[in-house]
Formats: sequence, C-alpha cells, structure tokens
Amino acid sequence: MEAISQSKENAKEQIDVLCKRCQETRWTSTREKDTITKLIHPMLKALGWNILDLNEMQEEVFAQPGGKDRHIDLVLYLQGKPYIGMEIKGLSKGPINQESKEAVQYWIQNLLEKSRYLNVKYAVLTRFIETLIFDPKSSKKLASFNYLYEYDEKFDDLWEYLSKPR
Repeated sequence: MEAISQSKENAKEQIDVLCKRCQETRWTSTREKDTITKLIHPMLKALGWNILDLNEMQEEVFAQPGGKDRHIDLVLYLQGKPYIGMEIKGLSKGPINQESKEAVQYWIQNLLEKSRYLNVKYAVLTRFIETLIFDPKSSKKLASFNYLYEYDEKFDDLWEYLSKPR
C-alpha cells in the first residue's frame, strides 16, 4: 500500500509543476500539438503510463467508421485493450466551458461515439486546464477538473480515473 501512496504523491508533485507551467504560459499561442506534448504527455507519464510504449499509448487511433473525423487523439491501453480515449483541444482558447454550448456538445458527442466504438472504460475531453471525464456507455459525466483552481481538492478523482491501474 505504501508504494502506491508514494507514487500518488509523486504524481501530484509532478502535475503540480505542470499546473504552474500552465499558469505561466501564454495560452493564445499554445496549439493542440504543444498542449499534447508539453502538458498531456507529462501528466500521463506522472500518472504511471508509459507514453513511449505503443502497447500502452497510441495517438490518432481509428475510432469511427464513416464520418469526417474518424480518429481519436489518444488512446491508453491496459493489458492490450483500449482503456481510456482522449480528445485533446489546444490550450489557446482557454477553458472548455468558455466555448459555445453547441461546440462543446458536438465534441462530447463525437468523443462518446468514438469511445463506444473502441469500448473504452473512460472518455476524456481535455485542454489540460480543464478536463471532463465520461462513462461512454451511459454518457454520464463522472468528473471535471479545472487545473488552475480545483487541482488540489480534486486530485483523488484525477488519480482514480486517469492513473494507470496497478
């Protein structure tokens, strides 16, 4: 039990550094690719995922037959099966909740469809500063985080849903 507790504490410290980095970033110039490589990848690594192992993480995964947007940005695999599907938006436009309701609903619906196709346990929509986690089967929102304001109080939820199961 102590080893898990220690890695959870290490993850919290590493993600705290990312949150501070994010607070110091000029959001208007941070596009999706930079959001992924400089914030999402380090966060996932801190949460125990081997981001360099193709058996654990792949990007631009085919996730929906037909339609114009058929790939999901990132999939985390557990024991060879898709476990978490993520759609990542560029940080440049700020928190997700500042977008139009129509745009957010479209992104969520698209994410849920792709996640159901992949049969993942969790579906995630994120811009790093804000993350929404859904159960793709029921479409229920399980958790939401704003890393600038709620990070400390909601870290246990982040750990529960996004850390690599031990």
